[in-house]
Amino acid sequence: MDWWQKFISLKSTEEVELKRKKLVFYMLSYLCSLIILYFANQQSGDNSAVKVTLNVLGIFFIINAVLSHFHQRFKVSVILCSIGISILVLYLAYSGGNQNTGLYWILPFPIVYFVFFGYFNGLIGNILVYFALMALLFNPGILEATYRSVEISRFLASYLVAMILCLIAEYFRFQSYVELTMLNFNKQKQANTDALTKLPNRRFIDNILLESATINPEKYFPMTVVITDIDHFKKVNDTYGHDTGDLALVHIANLLKENCRGSDIVSRIGGEEFLLIFPQTGISIGLSICEKLRQLIEQNTITRENQPITLTASFGVSQALTLFDFEQAKKQADILMYDAKKAGRNQICGG
Repeated sequence: MDWWQKFISLKSTEEVELKRKKLVFYMLSYLCSLIILYFANQQSGDNSAVKVTLNVLGIFFIINAVLSHFHQRFKVSVILCSIGISILVLYLAYSGGNQNTGLYWILPFPIVYFVFFGYFNGLIGNILVYFALMALLFNPGILEATYRSVEISRFLASYLVAMILCLIAEYFRFQSYVELTMLNFNKQKQANTDALTKLPNRRFIDNILLESATINPEKYFPMTVVITDIDHFKKVNDTYGHDTGDLALVHIANLLKENCRGSDIVSRIGGEEFLLIFPQTGISIGLSICEKLRQLIEQNTITRENQPITLTASFGVSQALTLFDFEQAKKQADILMYDAKKAGRNQICGG
């Protein structure tokens, strides 16, 4: 993505994806557990080992799902569930399950690994299970169940087809998720970007930045807050036209953005006025940065019909020690910027 990724939250799409996984996990855990427990208790006395194993696995899935409601380690619950499913799959192949139908009950499970772990890790999980099944089924001497060769070949072919189909479905579902995430990101970015200068706008400051500073104040404070305004901008518009005025705004925006640090925030908050924020910066360093910027603006002219136009800017510099000081610091920087203009423009006032 880009610089905006530090600020724009993608939690909404991530939360939807997590909700989907949780719904599948709980539905699978509770519904499959009931089915497993039902068939376990349909076993005759001769299949006591199958009955006990299925009961244990069914109860394990229920307990794992119930416990997941009381802790924040959902990934651990998913991993435990997938391990339990792998054991169930291998045991069904080994024992034959109810009336030697175990292989048929295995076929729906490839999709589970893809849902839980995504298309790549899900494929790895399925391949491992597939090779484990091959190792079992091609060694009939270690099996409790008895399968004909044709049953084994058909089952392995069916499992492979099911795995491939689930892989295709999950891969394109993931691509759709990525596209929706990027669409959400781009919409948020567009709403918080000034159309002309491509800088963050006032909405970005009021919503996204302040939210980020509320969550992680240690990344921002102490903070130098700067208001800068292009001197005699109305005269530029009146003399050379609004196209030149727009060119001047883009020129100043680029100078500010390219000569500030990567952690600094340069935004256009209206007209010819810019708000600069220097996180984790004392006012003395902030003043020196502004002096460098002031000189760069004065030294870098724009050209209109082969005629150089010199621009200057006035700066008001204040400081916020906490989030509660931010609005006051912004107002103070605005007052100081007007003091700089009253004192003759093309200078810095700090306090």
